[in-house]
Amino acid sequence: EAIETVPAVVFRDITDRFFADSADEIRIIGYVRPHAARITSSFAERTKVGVPRALKSDLDQFAANKQTGGEFIYLPRFTAWREAYGDAFTLRPMVRDALYRKSVVDDFIHYAFGGLEFEITGTDAANESLCVEDLMRLKVLQRHLSAPRDLRLKVGWEIARIIGQMPPPSQSTKIALHKALAREIQKTYMADARAMDDTFFDGAPLMQQELQAAVDKALKKPQSARPADYLSPSEMRSLDLMSRMIGGLLENDEINWPAFLHGKRLRDVDGEPAEKDPNKGRKQGRKKNKRQEGRG
Repeated sequence: EAIETVPAVVFRDITDRFFADSADEIRIIGYVRPHAARITSSFAERTKVGVPRALKSDLDQFAANKQTGGEFIYLPRFTAWREAYGDAFTLRPMVRDALYRKSVVDDFIHYAFGGLEFEITGTDAANESLCVEDLMRLKVLQRHLSAPRDLRLKVGWEIARIIGQMPPPSQSTKIALHKALAREIQKTYMADARAMDDTFFDGAPLMQQELQAAVDKALKKPQSARPADYLSPSEMRSLDLMSRMIGGLLENDEINWPAFLHGKRLRDVDGEPAEKDPNKGRKQGRKKNKRQEGRG
């Protein structure tokens, strides 16, 4: 995901220049999510990490914005990667039934290591999608943050990680398209889906079938994007209170909050205790700089 928006020719130049000794051994494995699923997942992700436009939009408005910008027209971008890397570029469809063992993790390992037999231990699912109710809770919080993009992102990830460790809520709604929007998406992206199937998937209609499946599964009416339509007045008041408090705490610029939240995520994965003073290193660094300035 970190290189998704990097032009293929730029990335190829970087690998040739800085990894010259092994550039010919580099392989690129990409995954493409079907158009309709990409729109819903991107809307949810950008709401989670507090992208201002997503916080002000519903799914219809978000899809219309992406249609205007052409962000989810795939063929030119993936063709550029194939032209840059040739046979060293592999594109896989993010379609469950088309993946090895119906798992993107298993699929990646399978193709990255030449089909070697392997077994993944552990059963905990990672990066599960948030339900609409939890997205609305995050939306309330993100609306109260006057924070830069990186801090909003880290806050969204951390809260989503904590939600994933909790028991599921009593009411859980999956984000979904409605019929009219699904048909509009099908109309907009069918030509690109057909071209992708022909160019990258040997003519198998994977991307085209997913567009039709999105129409078949769509809801009759649009889902609301208003938190108050999912959460009780009491919970809305509590969320408003806690969001204001969290927003105030994050205004303390003596702490490098993005670094702290990222480090906390890593420590929790490794089972290590949190630092007693998350600002310790930063304060020492400032004192050292002052002493160095005095010596000058």
